[in-house]
Amino acid sequence: MIKTWTPNRLTKLATTAVAAVLSLGGLAPEAKAEQGGEALFIALDRAGVEVVIEACEKDTSYGFYRSFVGHTDPGSIHICTNVATTSNDRWETLRHEAVHAAQHCRSTDFETVMTDEWLEKSHSRQDAQFIMESYDRSDWVIELEAFTLEHAPNGFIAQLVNQNCSWRF
Repeated sequence: MIKTWTPNRLTKLATTAVAAVLSLGGLAPEAKAEQGGEALFIALDRAGVEVVIEACEKDTSYGFYRSFVGHTDPGSIHICTNVATTSNDRWETLRHEAVHAAQHCRSTDFETVMTDEWLEKSHSRQDAQFIMESYDRSDWVIELEAFTLEHAPNGFIAQLVNQNCSWRF
């Protein structure tokens, strides 16, 4: 069963409803207690980003952000329940892909939302190595930023989405 959030729908949901939908999408009931989770969904909703939680055809990634480079459409986040099988995996994936949504809002060609200095100090060598082995060189910086920020609190990621996508409101 596919669970989809579409713009202008989430803002009407209470925290308990968000938790229920996340549980149905395969996130454990502890989603209700995920601090800042509601703020993140509201920020994505305000930016017009659809969030889809479903099994993905290819079982090679936890999720992805879909948008056409150069287009101003808000895009969509897909979380693959057949790969991201735990609540923690799904929340990290949501934060990671939300960073990509903020990068896309900042520039349709994707531009980092944090400073180069912050990224240099904050990234892990393990993530950098994985990215260099797994992604095209042109995507290294935006992926490094997303992998680094996926461990940040939901509320912080919500602020990044709000700051970079505010022109959409």
